[in-house]
Amino acid sequence: MEKKQWVLLKDTRKVTDNSVEGLHRLCHYFRGCATSSEQTLLELNGFGSAMGKHGVRDGILIQRLFAEFAEDLHPDFIDYRHFVRVMSSVNEEPIEDRLELLFEVYDLDNSDTLDFSEMMAILTV
Repeated sequence: MEKKQWVLLKDTRKVTDNSVEGLHRLCHYFRGCATSSEQTLLELNGFGSAMGKHGVRDGILIQRLFAEFAEDLHPDFIDYRHFVRVMSSVNEEPIEDRLELLFEVYDLDNSDTLDFSEMMAILTV
């Protein structure tokens, strides 16, 4: 991971709950800002709204996070699954708890399984 991303994540941890439980809440906020239950790409306004509910009130930090994690193919969007995956990688809770969180993040249809398209979303990041 680039040094810039680590610095941003470190700054974010100062103002928000990055525990597994906190990341579950953040996913809930992200899903509330998405246009549909299977939509995972958010524009800056939706990302900023979710991050604000999660405790990040610094607009400059939100813009920097968005710019750093925006999709190369879609620079006006951020895939919240990727963002949560990176956030969970700097979490120090047991790996089992973090994997459970990530499974839920990528299981968009809530089927308790990952289908081919859901697996491809993980593998192609």
